Amino acid sequence: MSSSSHGLVALGLLLLTWQATVLPAVAHAQEGEWSTPINLSNTPTKSWIPAMAADPFGNVHVVWGEWLDDDGDWGDAIYYTMWNGRAWSEPNDILVSPQGAVADLPAIAADSQGRLHMVWEAQPGIFYSQAWIQDSPWLSTAWSPPVAISRVGRGRADIAVGSDDAVHIVWVDPPVDVPVLDGELCPDCWDVHYTGSSDGGQTWSSPENLSNSPQRAAYPFLVVDGQGVIHAAWDEHNAADQAITGAYSRSLDGGKTWSEAWDVGRDVAPETLAGLYVGLGANDHVFVTWQLWHAPGFFLRWSEDRGEPWSSSVQLSQVDELGGYGRLETTVDGVDNMYLAFASGPYENKEIYTGLWAGGDWLHLSNLSNSGVHSQRPRLAVSEGNIVHVVWFEHTLGQGTIHDEGNMEIWYRRLETGAQHQPPQPLPSRPPA
Repeated sequence: MSSSSHGLVALGLLLLTWQATVLPAVAHAQEGEWSTPINLSNTPTKSWIPAMAADPFGNVHVVWGEWLDDDGDWGDAIYYTMWNGRAWSEPNDILVSPQGAVADLPAIAADSQGRLHMVWEAQPGIFYSQAWIQDSPWLSTAWSPPVAISRVGRGRADIAVGSDDAVHIVWVDPPVDVPVLDGELCPDCWDVHYTGSSDGGQTWSSPENLSNSPQRAAYPFLVVDGQGVIHAAWDEHNAADQAITGAYSRSLDGGKTWSEAWDVGRDVAPETLAGLYVGLGANDHVFVTWQLWHAPGFFLRWSEDRGEPWSSSVQLSQVDELGGYGRLETTVDGVDNMYLAFASGPYENKEIYTGLWAGGDWLHLSNLSNSGVHSQRPRLAVSEGNIVHVVWFEHTLGQGTIHDEGNMEIWYRRLETGAQHQPPQPLPSRPPA
């Protein structure tokens, strides 16, 4: 993207607040202005599908898959950069898979001691590695040798760290026996699995099958609330990889046991749910958000008590004409304003919309992109209580897959809100190896 098109960079956020009669009132932080867009990757090869994490020490960590080999079908190296509150580190390839093939679709989380935890897909296999912030994680030498969470798993894995520094991972794995779907064997009808570590990623619990359904599970997401409850959500597809529904499960005991999967889509029938996401709001309220499959509509439900019971569905009005939604993702600032980001529009030119949902209506709903290219997969994080960070990828020729001509880059912007600033915690000394 040229500097002349910076004002057209695809980016958007939705600031969602709730009436006091529905959820506790929150302060409306006054928004400042978004920073100038920055091309974080800026490489001659394709960079796509970023992930991001903010730590308690004022740093922001961004990772993505880099397509170094044009003959490959996926990214083959994980790239990393860190914002230390003043500048970004030089992007660097930090990890590859042990078999030297795919290394793509990373997810990252930070704990209170200074460790970064990351998972990624190797096709096949889900791998994990960690690094200490104190050891300069922009260097490949800072990262531990990859450990196989699953030798056969695939798909976008997700990772989260609780307030106790326990690490939690979800991904999709094949079942023991190939299920039958629509009267035929379905070798791609995999299930969502979970594992956890209570010792900082040194050892892992036995994998637990969360979905355990005859459908094709995909795109699992994971969050841990302030009470230690683990919340997982994922899509369910048919054998043709078309959306059918979405499901949610929770663990009240640190991942030892899980609730029976709740079919969220059953409650919205006859419409078909797609793009299920789970996120946190004010006071540990849990939100699930989704769109409709090939139909207008954007919806959410919430729970005020650790994932049960749930509110009725709420449709976000006045955006139905936009269509073509991406997944709605959430984050919360220091005064419990919930920010949401999503991509919308036709495949060849997705854009990002922003607005404030208050009093049952939109305020300032705006298209902030108008870039003329395909912009997708925005990710959100908040640091220091009042700084909202967002990353996304853009395809220079208006296409959306890594196989298309042109290049892909990772872009970034941040916003300082009116929430009270929380000074970063001092980075503790790194424990001896």
